[in-house]
Amino acid sequence: MLILFSSVFAIGCVDDEAGNVHNVKMPIDTASIDDLIPTKDLPIGITYLGVHEVTIENATESIEAVYKNSNKDDFYVRVAKTGSKDAAKKLIEDYKSRYSSYRYNPFEEVMLSNHSATQIKDYTIQQGKNEFTYLYIWNNENYVFIVSSNILNDNSLTFELAQAVGY
Repeated sequence: MLILFSSVFAIGCVDDEAGNVHNVKMPIDTASIDDLIPTKDLPIGITYLGVHEVTIENATESIEAVYKNSNKDDFYVRVAKTGSKDAAKKLIEDYKSRYSSYRYNPFEEVMLSNHSATQIKDYTIQQGKNEFTYLYIWNNENYVFIVSSNILNDNSLTFELAQAVGY
C-alpha cells in the first residue's frame, strides 16, 4: 500500500498503466519562477540551452530561457512575476501598447494550455521583403509568459513551445 501511495503522490511525476513516467507541472501558486520554464517534453528538435535573469518593467522578478533547434533558430521563453493578477494584465497591456503605431492589427487571440493568449505578428524587412515573426503573451495568475523566436513567416514551432510552457 505504501508503494502505491508513493508512486501516485510523488511530486513531479505520475506513472501510467505501461509504467512510463510523465512529468506533472507544479501548481502555479506553489511553483517558483524557475519551475515555470519548460526544460523537458519540448517540441521535437528544440533544445533547452539555459536561463538567465532579465529586466521586464513592472515585474518583481523575471527570467528568460533560451532554446535552439537544429536549423539554428532561436527561441525564448520569458516569465515575469508581478505583485497581482491585475498587475500581470497591466504588464501585458503595456507590452501590447508598443504596437499601437502599426498600420495593421498585429493581435490575434489564441488558446494555449487552456488559457487565452495573444499572438502578436510583428513585421520586419529582410533583404527588401516583408517578413513576419510571431510572439505569444499571456498571464496565469500573477505571472506573465512571453514566448518568441526569430523564425520568419511560420508560427508553428513558436506556438508549440508556447504550449509546452503548460501554464
